[in-house]
Order: sequence, then structure tokens, then C-alpha cells
Amino acid sequence: MLWGLSASPGALLRGGSGQQRIRHELETDLEPSRGCLLGLFLYHRGARQLTLIYYVRRHHIIVGMALLVILVERAYPVRVGAP
Repeated sequence: MLWGLSASPGALLRGGSGQQRIRHELETDLEPSRGCLLGLFLYHRGARQLTLIYYVRRHHIIVGMALLVILVERAYPVRVGAP
């Protein structure tokens, strides 16, 4: 008994046997593909980190492209409503 309650409300407040059963079923269903899912997760994390390192190391290219866009916009301004 939890806080003097009967078994049903006590189990509901505690996280009950229903959730434990569902969790156990989910774990057994995912067990065969657990390694694959973990591998995909770790690959994704590593790929994102490598992408960030790639852009940090090539920051001069990114800054140069941004400056080029700014210069082109100033050289050829867009006139709204002009024919």
C-alpha cells in the first residue's frame, strides 16, 4: 500500500504494472534492432560534429562568400516598382 491507498490507486501513482508491462514489451520488440539504432544515433552525432568542424576550419570561404553577396547587392540594387 502506498500512502494508505488500496492496490489500484497506489499502482497508478507509482507508475503501475501496466506501464511496466508495456515497457517490457517495447524493450523486447526493439532488442533485435537496438544495435542498429544505436549505430545510427552515434553516426548522426559524429557526422554533425564533423560538419561543424568542416565549416569552422573553412571560415574564410564563408566570410568571403558573404562579402561577395553584399558587394553584388550594393553594385546592383533592386528597385522595387521600377520597370
